[in-house]
Amino acid sequence: MFLCIVLPVILLHGTYRSAIIGWGIASFITFLVAMYLKNKPYTEIKKELIPNMYKTVFNYSTPLMGASLVGMALHSANTFFISRYYGTDVFAEFSNGYITIPFIGMIAGSVKSVLLPLFSKADSEGNMKEALETYNKSVFQSISLIYPLIFFCLFFAKDIVVILYGPQYEASKSFLQVSLLRDFAEVIPYLSVLLAMGKSNIYFYIHSIAAIIIWGVDFVIVYQKLPVVLIALTHALIQLAIVLSSLVYIYINYKIALLNRSLIKHILIIVIHLTVVLALMLLVKHWIMQTWNIFLTLIVLVILYYGIIMVSGKLIKIDYGTQILNRIRLIYQ
Repeated sequence: MFLCIVLPVILLHGTYRSAIIGWGIASFITFLVAMYLKNKPYTEIKKELIPNMYKTVFNYSTPLMGASLVGMALHSANTFFISRYYGTDVFAEFSNGYITIPFIGMIAGSVKSVLLPLFSKADSEGNMKEALETYNKSVFQSISLIYPLIFFCLFFAKDIVVILYGPQYEASKSFLQVSLLRDFAEVIPYLSVLLAMGKSNIYFYIHSIAAIIIWGVDFVIVYQKLPVVLIALTHALIQLAIVLSSLVYIYINYKIALLNRSLIKHILIIVIHLTVVLALMLLVKHWIMQTWNIFLTLIVLVILYYGIIMVSGKLIKIDYGTQILNRIRLIYQ
């Protein structure tokens, strides 16, 4: 990527077209290297013919490909309607605010990648007990890591947006707050269970229905000239509905409660705890930090916030500190 994208732009004074072409070349080279290396670990292993291999592969992957295509339609509804009917200024505010925090996706993705083979093995052996225990432990840890970050960004969205894009994009805070609603469901790795059960087609069906609904609702919002934030809110709620629909399907057909009572209780305790702490942080900011530099304010608030939740969390038997420190150690190892 560095050789094909960065160097041509810097050394040869290329334009964005040069960067895009370089990106394509780098991706193709990466593909060739990957195709060569994928067989290296198996050079001394005898090849065996798997019956109906291609049929099984296509039955599994075709719905996922369809869901990806439908997902493009689902996620493009926002940009389509806002860019065409609300003007460039509003679209810029939407683009800057309606973002996903990368750290959240990294944690959720790592949990999904671990649970998929675990549930596949459990399904083939007919024993879900061990897999569900690992699932509960993983989700509990993910919530302890992700929810504090979501709540902080939710309460201080205005300051974050102003630091990132400047005071002229302060209105983007509403879009950021709406966007964060989607991340509350990211901790539930329902897709791992669906794929382990061989139900990738259900994933496709749910996304197809969601895409139809979101385009219809967005059309009504534009036709009725309702506030633009409702388009973003519709997308966030549809994302949550996809997760809930998948959870209901899994429970009805397999009697597996991915959102069980202990998990709901854990979530409620964390939500109440973080809300109380952040309410205190807002008071501290209002009373003490009104005249402070915004960068300094946010840094001090982050330190105070995580310090308070790690100390007070022990009183309610929630260990935020261990999860955060473990994640930091993994980054630097």
